[in-house]
Amino acid sequence: MTHRQLAAAQKKIETCAITAYSDRDAGEAILDGVIEPETYLKAPIKIMWFLKEPHDGGGVSYDSWSLIDKHFKAKDPTELGDRTFYPIIYLNHALLTGEHVWENIPEVVDMAEEAKRAIRSMAFINAKKQAGETRSVDRTIKAWLEKGRGVIDRQIQTYDSDVIFACGPHAAIFFNENGLSLGNGAGSTGSAWYAWIEERLWIYVYHPNQKTVAWKTYFEDALQAVIEGIKERPGRIVLPVKPA
Repeated sequence: MTHRQLAAAQKKIETCAITAYSDRDAGEAILDGVIEPETYLKAPIKIMWFLKEPHDGGGVSYDSWSLIDKHFKAKDPTELGDRTFYPIIYLNHALLTGEHVWENIPEVVDMAEEAKRAIRSMAFINAKKQAGETRSVDRTIKAWLEKGRGVIDRQIQTYDSDVIFACGPHAAIFFNENGLSLGNGAGSTGSAWYAWIEERLWIYVYHPNQKTVAWKTYFEDALQAVIEGIKERPGRIVLPVKPA
């Protein structure tokens, strides 16, 4: 697939998302997907983050929520919410560059273009494409996933990511549908779990904005889950190697 074909496919998905997710009371759907199709397809590993919902920080605009909107792409990564996006940037950076040592990962404020690449090289989707509050409600996320499941399945198939980081009740649904759970069938590296679902490596993690483990632990456990998962399917995914 070329980046133009991917962009065209994404436009069709957006139309379906507007129909499935727009609601008279909740408002218009907040669109998501591949942030920059050309950058995504050129990346050595295609990464997706599958989170719960866009966060309504209060009084912010649609532009602040939609990761594929032109206003988002014009932002510097340091302007993004550090609790959610910084852990994502650190993990993406590690997978894209081969730098797997936490202490060697630069702070986002010092990454410059590398932080932009870490954001723009990924696909980013939400189970609920409506703005939420500070704390997500599981039953609400599940209800919106059911409502928009056709859109989500189409996004996963079309973007064809190598690795999908997912969290929350929606991630558990996908694991359970494939006979997996965090205690049965999925491998564990501490605070992350891994399993292959339809030839894609799924990594079940806490939401990036979690407060259960330190960022270093979150990073190392999630990264090790990717490495252990890759070992189960030799040759399916080849991680970049850090230059000597």
